[in-house]
Amino acid sequence: MKLLFIIGLVFLSILILFCIIYSTKNTGKVAKKVGNLLLFGLITIINYTMTIVISRKAIADLFQTLYFIDLDWVLYYLMVFCIEFTEQKKFEFNRSRRARISTYIRMLCILDSISLILNPFFNHAFDSFWTYYEKGGFNYLQFNFKIPYYIHLDICYIIVAYIIIILVASVVKKQRIYKNDYIVILSAFLAIIVINLLFMMMHWVLDYSVLVYGVLAVFICYYLHSIHYKSLKLMHKTYFESLNSAVFCFDYRKKCIYKNKKAMEILNDNKNIDRIAEEYLGIPAISDMDDKQEFVSFEDIIIINNEQHHFSVEYKKLRDSKGIEVGGYLQFTDLTAEVEAEKKDRLRSTHDTLTGLFNKNGFFQRAKEIIESNPHTPRYMVATNIENFKFINDVFGSELGDKILIEQAKMLSLARYKDCIVGRISSDRFGILINKQDFKMNLAEENTQKISHLTKSLNYSMKIHIGVYEISNNSEDVQMMYDKALMAIEMRSPNYDKKVTFYDTMIMDLKLLERNILNDFNEAIQTNQFEVDLQPIFDSKVNCVSAEALTRWYHPLRGIIYPSEFIPILEKAGYITQLDLFIWERAISLIKQWRIKGFENASLSVNISPKDFYLTNIYEQLTRLVEKYRIPPQSLMLEISEDAIVNHEKNIIETMQKLKEYGFKIEIDNFGRGNSCLNIISEIKPDFIKIDINALNINDYYNRTSILLESIISLSRKLGIGVTVARVETTKELELLGKLKCDYFQGFYFAKPFKYEDFDVTKYFVRKFWEEE
Repeated sequence: MKLLFIIGLVFLSILILFCIIYSTKNTGKVAKKVGNLLLFGLITIINYTMTIVISRKAIADLFQTLYFIDLDWVLYYLMVFCIEFTEQKKFEFNRSRRARISTYIRMLCILDSISLILNPFFNHAFDSFWTYYEKGGFNYLQFNFKIPYYIHLDICYIIVAYIIIILVASVVKKQRIYKNDYIVILSAFLAIIVINLLFMMMHWVLDYSVLVYGVLAVFICYYLHSIHYKSLKLMHKTYFESLNSAVFCFDYRKKCIYKNKKAMEILNDNKNIDRIAEEYLGIPAISDMDDKQEFVSFEDIIIINNEQHHFSVEYKKLRDSKGIEVGGYLQFTDLTAEVEAEKKDRLRSTHDTLTGLFNKNGFFQRAKEIIESNPHTPRYMVATNIENFKFINDVFGSELGDKILIEQAKMLSLARYKDCIVGRISSDRFGILINKQDFKMNLAEENTQKISHLTKSLNYSMKIHIGVYEISNNSEDVQMMYDKALMAIEMRSPNYDKKVTFYDTMIMDLKLLERNILNDFNEAIQTNQFEVDLQPIFDSKVNCVSAEALTRWYHPLRGIIYPSEFIPILEKAGYITQLDLFIWERAISLIKQWRIKGFENASLSVNISPKDFYLTNIYEQLTRLVEKYRIPPQSLMLEISEDAIVNHEKNIIETMQKLKEYGFKIEIDNFGRGNSCLNIISEIKPDFIKIDINALNINDYYNRTSILLESIISLSRKLGIGVTVARVETTKELELLGKLKCDYFQGFYFAKPFKYEDFDVTKYFVRKFWEEE
């Protein structure tokens, strides 16, 4: 009998151990209480087993003492489990009172345990002696109990009574759906009490209630994790499986009893999804819900497979037919797609879709925030602009235009300094906010130059200009700061080699002038405010052989406006072609008038702007005009600046060649300023070249200047090209040019430009300009 009893205890210990391991995998509150109950149940069985196995009285007494202590804690943790298992807000004891009672009972258990631990030293609670059991053929301990032991029993009875009160009250007052649970546990517990009483009354040698304690613990574990929840899962399965959201159902003890298939698909983690769901019930938004609050919803982020997922989380209470809360469910709706779409929308509202940089609104807003956050830091607002970008798009295609913008954005983004931001403001215009100390002008010029290679294969020289405004007033509107940086570009010097221009107060005046000129231009053309002035060209014998058609703007309010004031502005705005067409026709009509009067040698030269090659068909326009007025094309000299063709752009070179073949005389103006003047002569084969003497250092004329001029004149004569020297203003210059035997002269020394009405044709045009003397 003793052997069978020991085998039963060992088997039950192993079974409880498996239950403990199973319970540790569940993180719910109830599961933790069951785990504690199972642990002390196992310890109780082990201690009692050692009591009946060991034959040495002192050691047997020690394990018997531990067994009595274990009874306190087994009952205590059974009480804790019952409190947790039957917990609900509408409980006969409120939370604080229940917590106080649990604390008092725990203190009693601690004091009783201390008393029992001291018994081996003082024998104040009980003493024992060996007694032989004849029927079983083994010795067992028989006890002589004293008052402290009966106090120990009283404590156990108090705990038993409290457990019975909890379970009976739950059976009477709780929801019908859970009554069976409480009845089952109450019945099992009463069976243990009965068996324990029988043991005490009938003086059994072996305490069979120990087995029943273990069986109860295993039964509670099995019942909670199997039978109890199966019926509850079936309640909501049909409805929740049809939802396109992850759903977790809980009983009123906050135990997850069901999850639908969508929960498995979305969260995709069988081991952790129950724990994740149950942790949500502990957050204040849910745990602090009052009785009248039926649901709560919020948004949260959950990491799934190392990726952030955005969820709408909703917790809703479930009630029975009497309105009593029986549980609730959590519903997780995946909003990741919507959130990402919203992020993209927000990004599009502040960022440029082509380059990924800030757009106009995003750049100005972020720049404002940076400036306000640290207003004492010296900063630059920088603007960039691609010259004639619309032309690049129209002629070479938007695909190349987009590629240029993307490359420029990458280049500008290399400025990774603190508080430095880059944005695409519009079309080809970019903005940069940068600390003054971080701005390197040489580096800016080098980086913009690198982008120019994208159009080299197309024989087009792309220029990128940079305007810089030093921020002096941090409260100034950010867009105004950018506009001033842009003004620096627009008001830059005609020297195209200068890529970076700084804003100064004079720019405002220039901007106002520009606006007035552009506003008045169309009216000026229509009312003939532009007049053609002529500046004579003389040969080496000081005979006038031709004249250059220039223009002056005779403004009704401002008076005479000189070309240096309005030509650069009209070129930037693209209005220059309209003015050039006007001058060309006026010059050709003058030649026609003079020829009618018998001056067959009459000729004029006109200027062609580089913009004309892109804004109109020069060949068609000029041939149409000479045919309209029936003049020989040789009587019209076409002057084009060396700067316009120095990059050997195919369109310009081919047009000039066609014009020469048609019969027009071609002259290259400002010859010698570029680096490829000999190549230009070879490709275009001009009739004349014009040298600006101001570009040379006349004070050094006995050395380098004379050598340079002599070389150009000598080479030109060998190639059959005439040489005109412009801007001759002093006797010293004339002496030098006379020694070098220049062909033609033009400048204030000989004559200033004057109105064509004052041009005495009878004194000029002594011979044809294009004929040798």
